[in-house]
Amino acid sequence: MNVNQLTPDYPLDIGAAATVFPILGTYYVSVDSGRDRFTGAPRGGSYVLRSWVNDVTPPLARFLTVRVSRGRPTIAVRLLDGGAGVNPYSLLLSYERVIVGASAYDPVSGVALFRLPAEAPALKAGKRRLAVSASDFQEAKNVSTSGEVLLPNTTVAARLLQVVAGPAVTWLEPLASGGCAGAGERLEVTASAPGRIVSVRFFDGTRLLATARTGAAGLYRATWRAAGVAAGRHELRAVVTDARGRTAEARQIVRVCRAAGG
Repeated sequence: MNVNQLTPDYPLDIGAAATVFPILGTYYVSVDSGRDRFTGAPRGGSYVLRSWVNDVTPPLARFLTVRVSRGRPTIAVRLLDGGAGVNPYSLLLSYERVIVGASAYDPVSGVALFRLPAEAPALKAGKRRLAVSASDFQEAKNVSTSGEVLLPNTTVAARLLQVVAGPAVTWLEPLASGGCAGAGERLEVTASAPGRIVSVRFFDGTRLLATARTGAAGLYRATWRAAGVAAGRHELRAVVTDARGRTAEARQIVRVCRAAGG
């Protein structure tokens, strides 16, 4: 359970356990996968058990979304933590005196998505200030802290977003990491527009890879088949088109380490 009364997810079951000032020795951990609280289906299967010792630093935060359309788009933020790990229940986005919880979080890539609901204020065109807060699992176990920082394992990051009257698009996958693209690389973006989005087209340079005409919560996906693709630097482009014919484009540089079959 989260035992820190100063955090927004107190006292939810966060699936993390901790001990303070443990006696040196050997410890054994038992994990129960449990059942889905909504369907009752068992949740057994493969999993990753993460452990940490003396995590005294908060997560790192970086806004992936820097340009969106007016209205209620999906905002993407990358949140990473090298210690206890990011607590997804702690993720909050604030703007214009409202707070919105995260709609989804991927612990592998660190990408958190905040879909602005209908009850929240619509973003108006111009520069708008948004802030995100995130805690790691250590913060959920901090019953008392010493020093001047009340929440030492919580980070708050603010950003001015450019809100436009036309469409906008942001790359989510692949992220610019310097790694090699896989043979079946997943392409994923968030796209927004004041009206209806007609399509999101994915390109490798000028070559059309795929067209996505439907998306959920502003997410649009495709797969890049790398068979026969030359090794080296490739510029991926995502082009969103709205019902009025207006377009917006985002680019991402990826590297193919070798041609398929090479």
